[in-house]
Formats: sequence, C-alpha cells, structure tokens
Amino acid sequence: MRFGTIGQHHTPDAPPVLFDHAEAVEKSPRIEGFLVKHHRDAQEELYDFAVPHLHSGAPVADEAALDGFERIVEAFPLMLRGGNTGRILVRAA
Repeated sequence: MRFGTIGQHHTPDAPPVLFDHAEAVEKSPRIEGFLVKHHRDAQEELYDFAVPHLHSGAPVADEAALDGFERIVEAFPLMLRGGNTGRILVRAA
C-alpha cells in the first residue's frame, strides 16, 4: 500500500495513492495540534504538568534561523537533509 507520490514516479501501473501529497503541497495547508475533547481522560494530568511549565516560560520553539536572504540557498538543502529538528527560518538582514 502506497501513501505518497514519491513511490509513484516512473510507475504508470501503480495503484492510486490514498492521499494526494502533491495536491496538499499545492494548497499549502497548515495542520497542527490535537483536539482536547478526544483526551478528556488525561485533561487533569495535562494541566498538572503543562500549566507550571507554561508559567515558567520553559517551553521554547525548536527552530534554526539563518540571517540574510542570500542564505536561503543554504537553508533549503539543510532542511531537506534534516539539519534542523524544528522549523528553519531565513530572516531578512
């Protein structure tokens, strides 16, 4: 069973994909998070753990940043090779 479009390259007799990643990339959707209502049984445990951390400022976004638009050429292959664990930003200088 194939889920992506990479496996479809140069395979004309391949079965249709279950999810069209090319269409998703074209539309640039952004999906994140989860629905709390699906985890009500763990809500108190989440509050006991998360609220003190949020108040302390401990959680920080995992991101890599490069300064200067000219570094975009450096950032793209870095992202493709997994040179970052969170998002990678290129900031205009």
